[in-house]
Amino acid sequence: MSSMTETIPWENTWNKIVKTIERNVAELNSSKGGGLTCFIRKAKDLSDKIPVGVQIVSQRGPFERAVIEIDPNTGTMQFEKGPRRDTFTIRSDGFVVLQEHSAGEPIPSKEPMTAELFAKFFLAKQHVKR
Repeated sequence: MSSMTETIPWENTWNKIVKTIERNVAELNSSKGGGLTCFIRKAKDLSDKIPVGVQIVSQRGPFERAVIEIDPNTGTMQFEKGPRRDTFTIRSDGFVVLQEHSAGEPIPSKEPMTAELFAKFFLAKQHVKR
């Protein structure tokens, strides 16, 4: 297999997370009349199929944003919203697990999450004002 067609171990789960966040933001905007913007950031040195970051911005109330970024070398994800900081990793079985909680509330569960559950956690009301 050439390196152009090989899949990075965490890539499928990460792509599911990004697609689920995009879909959920579109659904929330449709049902609540807008208010959230989703930005997908791609790395210049990776193929265009691998985004390296997602930022959600709320246009309602005080400026709010939530950011999740992945280290393309390790599959480690950094989550940030205001004072909240968490580090997650994508295991080889595709589950997302908390690696380190640095600051903020609520403290995430240490239970493994599917891509869909992690996307829901990322968009929870505590993280993104709607």
